[in-house]
Amino acid sequence: LIFVGLAFALLVVEIITPHSFGALSTAAAISIAVGGLILFNNDDVRQFGKISIPILIGQSALVAALGIISVYFVMRVRNQAPLLGMSHMIGQVGEVRVALEPHGMVFINGELWKAESNDGVAIAKGEPVQIVEVKDLLLKVKPDGTRKKKVD
Repeated sequence: LIFVGLAFALLVVEIITPHSFGALSTAAAISIAVGGLILFNNDDVRQFGKISIPILIGQSALVAALGIISVYFVMRVRNQAPLLGMSHMIGQVGEVRVALEPHGMVFINGELWKAESNDGVAIAKGEPVQIVEVKDLLLKVKPDGTRKKKVD
């Protein structure tokens, strides 16, 4: 049982550790194979039948595959920009939908947000703006000179 527990612990550490690249999953698969051999070759358990080596190898391969797949998805998520929280919005560009005088609405990332002109200057509808600060659910924006206004 110690080897099976070790395999579980190695899989957890594999997910937490950013740069093990599946080495711990491989160690977990080996650990579960050794644990299975020891556990099922015990005289107390032998009365219930002997475990097949191909089944044990298949189980170990499954553990290794699940570990490697989970590490792949965890690393993919870790490398993405945060989806929650407001800090990722700073610097993004949106479009004014209700003129900012100095309060209005901007459209960014498919959502309408309450916004306020950062310096109090009015910004017309349709103008591009850049987010400079997020305060609660209010965006502070400034005119964005890097993007030309769309012509419809």
